[in-house]
Amino acid sequence: MAARDNLGDSGSASVTFPYSPTVATLSSIVQALVAAPHPLQVKLDAAARAIADGRSDAARGLLGAFRNQVAALVRSGRLSAAVAAVLDADAAWSLASL
Repeated sequence: MAARDNLGDSGSASVTFPYSPTVATLSSIVQALVAAPHPLQVKLDAAARAIADGRSDAARGLLGAFRNQVAALVRSGRLSAAVAAVLDADAAWSLASL
């Protein structure tokens, strides 16, 4: 970030925030950014249960289905590409962590 005050003095700084997406954080993002989150949320809830039960393969399948549905929502015009990019990246990260 860079800033300049009224006297022309300037400075800059950067901050790094660690972020490790999980199904829970993905769920929060869906609730905050998706107008009709229910169909996506159902898949995330099921994936969270599968993870809690130690069923990684089932969770992978559900997260894959989530990603497919996100893509379908973009194609139908019901979800913006920008929101979809965030959801897809977080879902991919969650998949990689399984």
